[in-house]
Amino acid sequence: MEEINSNYKLSKNILNICNKIKNETKEVVMVICIKNNRPVSNDIVAQGNAFNCNFEMGQIYNNVLKHNCSNYIVCHNHYIGKPEPSEYDDEVTSFLKEDSHLFDLNFIDHVIVADDYNEYFSYKEKEVI
Repeated sequence: MEEINSNYKLSKNILNICNKIKNETKEVVMVICIKNNRPVSNDIVAQGNAFNCNFEMGQIYNNVLKHNCSNYIVCHNHYIGKPEPSEYDDEVTSFLKEDSHLFDLNFIDHVIVADDYNEYFSYKEKEVI
């Protein structure tokens, strides 16, 4: 598997993993756990409807800890619309950025993909994280 660069640019490998959920008919949240700079798991931790996906932050943290990892990327899809972040997406990202350290976790990125677009949005690439 491709390593994740410290000079951050979303790797093709991570984008391919994220793209697995872009055709879902509802919004889903996936956690990609990273160990030794490589993805070791990609689990869907929450499913919503066509417009949103509500979940507990603990679902993300538990998944990362379950895989004995400390680094992770969150990815979700926008079933309807472009992969531009919503206000709720921004809030979730801010919370994960601020609180992951409480569990000794490193939140690397939040990636949004969309079905009808060959685009994605990476908070890390936009230097929000």
